[in-house]
Amino acid sequence: MEEMRAMRRSERAMSSEDVEMILETGEYGILTIVLSNEFPYGVPVNYIYHENAIYIHCAPQGQKIDAIGSGTKASFTIVNRSKVISEKFTSSFESVVAFGTAEVIAPNPSGRAILEGFIRKYAPKDLEAGYRYADNSHMKTALIKFSIEHITGKCNNKGW
Repeated sequence: MEEMRAMRRSERAMSSEDVEMILETGEYGILTIVLSNEFPYGVPVNYIYHENAIYIHCAPQGQKIDAIGSGTKASFTIVNRSKVISEKFTSSFESVVAFGTAEVIAPNPSGRAILEGFIRKYAPKDLEAGYRYADNSHMKTALIKFSIEHITGKCNNKGW
């Protein structure tokens, strides 16, 4: 990957441990890809993070699937929290931006294990029912693997 530009406000750079925590616990992120008509497309998605990759589930057809194909450059953004501080004309925030390659990896039988990761993250009180749901839907669910090549985290936490 071409060298990435340095963060302008480097004093706001997050530690790798904090970036990892946001990757693991963030509720949703925004996958950004370029469509065939050359327009950028940023779509909010649920995700899981596992072994330096972000996994996204979706229908096996649609705009994301068409644009990604067998692999395409993409970015993924997570805003963990934010708060406007109007009297100071600023905001407090924590965010992560990842750059990498997205590829469609399922539906296939191995997709069940990844769907179980979604159940553990988003429905931990309903594991048994969730695993049954994954059993019945993994062959109908597309999975996108976003392989991280470069990542940064930035925060301004003066308002917390």
